[in-house]
Amino acid sequence: MQIELNLSQPLQHGADLAAELQPLLQNRISELQDELVTDLSHISHFANATGDMRIDKIEFQADNEYLMFYSFGWQINNACADQLHEGRANEKVRFTLQAPGLVSFKILRFD
Repeated sequence: MQIELNLSQPLQHGADLAAELQPLLQNRISELQDELVTDLSHISHFANATGDMRIDKIEFQADNEYLMFYSFGWQINNACADQLHEGRANEKVRFTLQAPGLVSFKILRFD
């Protein structure tokens, strides 16, 4: 998955750029959410995402590589038993950033 960001300055990789990336990516969360919040079967086959994904932190790794920590809410609604279970899942994904602002996520998929 790739998205293009409008950066305010030329690329200078590091912790300062990681801090600038967080709000830019958070503003594009609707595009990211469908790709990053997929299979919740590790919680339950009946779990559903609640649509409140947020980016918690972005860390600079090396060269043009970054690590994005994100979280999202989930719930299991068992209306027959009048029960609602809720929680928050924490995940992370690696991405690269190339000029002029192309972000390429490295999403692992398991079949």
